[in-house]
Amino acid sequence: MFELLLHTLPVVFAIASFWSNTERKLLLLNLGLCISIGALLVFEQAWGGAIVITIAGLSTCYRLIKQKLLSCGGYLYHSYFHDVYCADCK
Repeated sequence: MFELLLHTLPVVFAIASFWSNTERKLLLLNLGLCISIGALLVFEQAWGGAIVITIAGLSTCYRLIKQKLLSCGGYLYHSYFHDVYCADCK
């Protein structure tokens, strides 16, 4: 049962990322994906993959903690009107 949970969680996080409308939500889902895949790799004793996914998770944590978002307000989808009228995008 535990192994089934370890294989199901990454799929759930990946599917949920399709409905995230802000960069912060996407980063949180990415962090959850990194943690769940890292736990699966550690359980399977694939240490090289676990190290790589841990580094990816740490970079996601850094972006969340330091507020290093790529777009104003964390919104992923910009339109022409948003870019023209948003004070942060000018």
